[in-house]
Amino acid sequence: MLVYPGPFHPFNYYLSSNSTVTSNVSSFLTVSGMSITPVAGSYLVIFTGTFRVATTNADGEFALFKGSTQIQESTRRVFLNISIVALGLGNAFASNGVPMAKISVNGSEEISAKFRATSGTIACDNRSMILMAIS
Repeated sequence: MLVYPGPFHPFNYYLSSNSTVTSNVSSFLTVSGMSITPVAGSYLVIFTGTFRVATTNADGEFALFKGSTQIQESTRRVFLNISIVALGLGNAFASNGVPMAKISVNGSEEISAKFRATSGTIACDNRSMILMAIS
């Protein structure tokens, strides 16, 4: 995992990991390597990676959290797209975008990316999270 302040502002952060993580539980779990407690301020947080299903009929969600509170507008779904698989048009995954949100913290609150399976097993590979200070 890489964590370092960015070049444009002393409190920009970048985290990354290329290990595969999976989940088959219905409660949100922190995606390995995707949590940080930044200095106080407001951040534009962007989480990206390869979100995929690992078993047939799998479905799940990825979201950003401030402490234990889910940032609802950041929630994205990952699911098996049967039509893509049946037609042989690509990999067995689909996602509705990149989780992102403006999150303000007091310097002791953690920002994290979490995921959960609502059925089957979902996975995340080659991921990164960027926090850009905006105030």
